[in-house]
Amino acid sequence: MTSDYGAALQRRLTIDYDGNIRVYSREHMEKNWYVSWRAKQVPCKVHGICGPNSVCINNSYTGRKCCCLPGYKLKSDDDWSSGCEAKFNLSCNKNESHFQPVKPAEFYGYDGGYYPNSTYKQCEEICSQLCHCVCFQYSFKKKDGYGDCYPKSQLRNGNLSPTVEGAIYVKLPKTVRSPITRTICQKLFS
Repeated sequence: MTSDYGAALQRRLTIDYDGNIRVYSREHMEKNWYVSWRAKQVPCKVHGICGPNSVCINNSYTGRKCCCLPGYKLKSDDDWSSGCEAKFNLSCNKNESHFQPVKPAEFYGYDGGYYPNSTYKQCEEICSQLCHCVCFQYSFKKKDGYGDCYPKSQLRNGNLSPTVEGAIYVKLPKTVRSPITRTICQKLFS
């Protein structure tokens, strides 16, 4: 239901440039359209908004911003939706990689399995043994003493937000060390 439901208004439903679905309303033909409803209230929740291998940051003042993950670079300066690409080749040899934390962050979908009641070390070992695993998401449940482990085969729908519980750990070659934090990402777009 739109915010102006019940009123006799003109309305149009659109899929906007950012992938979000919105209803626009106006009272008379000469008045301006305004947004009376949107499918996703938080811009970073729009599927694929920043492209692969990146995270979305929502700033209430400046809007949505995108940031490449550690070890990745922007594919196109003109289009964030094309995402980021690796600046490295990842080996299947677990002795040649390490994990870089990015928190608080999450990736939606593309799970290479779900491993409940895991410790961080168990989750790291699972991802290390899976050649297709490029990252794992780990959320520790303090009351249980364990967490949930989600190895990821693709990095899509990334979200960097203080409301996210847990973190992601990006698999990188040991030769690549590039820390990322919410502060660094925000400074890039300030």
